[in-house]
Amino acid sequence: MRFLFVTDLHLRETDVDDFSTHVRIVDAGLNFAGENWPDAEFCVIGGDISDDGTRSTYRWLKTRLQSLPFPTILIPGNHDNRSVMLEEFEIESPFIHSAVDFGQYRCLFLDTLDPGNDSGFMCPERLTWLEAEVSKAGERPIIIVMHHPPCDIGDPILDPIKLRNYRELAGVLEPADIAQIFFGHIHRNLATTWNGIPAMSLAQPNRDLPTLSVELVGDRIASTYRASRSNLSGR
Repeated sequence: MRFLFVTDLHLRETDVDDFSTHVRIVDAGLNFAGENWPDAEFCVIGGDISDDGTRSTYRWLKTRLQSLPFPTILIPGNHDNRSVMLEEFEIESPFIHSAVDFGQYRCLFLDTLDPGNDSGFMCPERLTWLEAEVSKAGERPIIIVMHHPPCDIGDPILDPIKLRNYRELAGVLEPADIAQIFFGHIHRNLATTWNGIPAMSLAQPNRDLPTLSVELVGDRIASTYRASRSNLSGR
């Protein structure tokens, strides 16, 4: 079993209107993912789907995702417009978070968007939802996917715009067996630990669309990084 993780597409209205180089890179990368991992259980797009929050960017992606051989799970980032996403992707919840079983694991996809702020925040309602989902997992290990990192990465520009209430998040997760955290936002590949939990980020599209294949190998999680190796130049 496997799922795919891509993040920080940063689509702009002018990009999708003109089918710019950046959109062609994303388009080619999605083709690459569908052709190389058609057996994936799902693909997670980890936030900052849109760079300007415009309706046309979400409409373009919604249409594009229909041709993929697997379902897609979305979470928002700080550049996204939650209300437009809720309308365009027909999501009934006031927040864009969800839970999915993945083999023996429970995957929780978090909404860390705090409108008007580059940093992330989880309000009491979202933390209550998360606490309930952690409880439902029982003794099963949990995989967390979120846009904002819950920890410092050693960058003086990016560290102040991580998840602000990371201590509250840690308190909710403390009773659970958290196997892995995946995040975006920082536009680079990085592996670290937070409270003893392995955490990994993924770069944004430049000349290709970086894709992380997360596979269950026995009782382990194996992550494989691949990119489409597009010959298109980045913007």
